[in-house]
Amino acid sequence: MQVCESYGYAMKVYAQKIVVFDREAYKKKDPVLTIRESDIESWSWKKTLAGTYTGGEYTYTDPITEEEIKATVRTATRILKHSGKADNLADAERKIQAAVDSANHGHTTISMTITGNATLVATPVSYTHLRAHETRRHL
Repeated sequence: MQVCESYGYAMKVYAQKIVVFDREAYKKKDPVLTIRESDIESWSWKKTLAGTYTGGEYTYTDPITEEEIKATVRTATRILKHSGKADNLADAERKIQAAVDSANHGHTTISMTITGNATLVATPVSYTHLRAHETRRHL
């Protein structure tokens, strides 16, 4: 898990398999469904700049020359600073980019209630497995 986080990958369990994927590449995929305003019953959203970054610096010591090296991605006002081990400059740049992306992930959120849509259902649901306090509306 730590290796995934260091390089900007995410991990999930799907169909009884562990799946590792590039979260930023996944975000760039085409949508599978467009939600129209008429589909939305209610919604709210939240955005915060607290804890977000516009760039980053990663400082490491070159394992061969023992020289301190600084890798920088996107210079701006809110810089995330990390230090640690890296094999080379490209490795350090990947690590700091992943750290910036991870820090910024989830700082804009939207929550909505939409009209039911069968294309969004991942697996079939059996009504026989409803708990006592649930009704079909909970599906």
